[in-house]
Amino acid sequence: MFKKAFTLAEILIVMAIIGTVAVATIPNLMDSYQEDRDIARLRKVYHDIEVAYAKSLAEYGPYENWDVDKETKTKMLMKYLKARYCGNDKVNNCYPSTVSGNATTYYKYELEDGTGISMYGSASSSFYIYVALGGVKGKTIAGRDIFRINYSTTNGIYPYGRGLDRESNSAFKTSATSYNATNWAITNGNMDYLKCKDKLNWTNQTSCP
Repeated sequence: MFKKAFTLAEILIVMAIIGTVAVATIPNLMDSYQEDRDIARLRKVYHDIEVAYAKSLAEYGPYENWDVDKETKTKMLMKYLKARYCGNDKVNNCYPSTVSGNATTYYKYELEDGTGISMYGSASSSFYIYVALGGVKGKTIAGRDIFRINYSTTNGIYPYGRGLDRESNSAFKTSATSYNATNWAITNGNMDYLKCKDKLNWTNQTSCP
């Protein structure tokens, strides 16, 4: 008796199906992997800024009492992040030159992992920091590649968007998908506002269904 075997045509059909499925799923898997990496990096930067500020606070006292110019203030904080200083030119080798935070009033730094930082002390009692995850040559979409972290005497260090990204019923505010999305990304550990923002809720739906 002859044993049954797959014909060449059947094998080619199966291989074609596998190839089609791979083409459809691999890009999504790669995007998901990259997003997870970026979220981890963003959370680490946020944590490191919190630690750096705590150390600065211990050494120099409250930020509003740092009686120095704005540039020196940024250096006093950034030294604890081991960040390379790049000055405050619009075009530099630390931070993208075409997005928010590129003005000459912002001071640019680069972290050891290549993350770009642009910091501005807006007043004696506050400052804000733009974080470019891909560095100077990375992509520049706000809420995907670049995020914002704030400081105020009232709230301390906090992700931008806090208080601006929530409806009265706790739904995610669908307009909060630019720098305002920083709070969601850090708090919930995802960028699902880029995929299903109208379905998200701070109380019971912190990821896409």
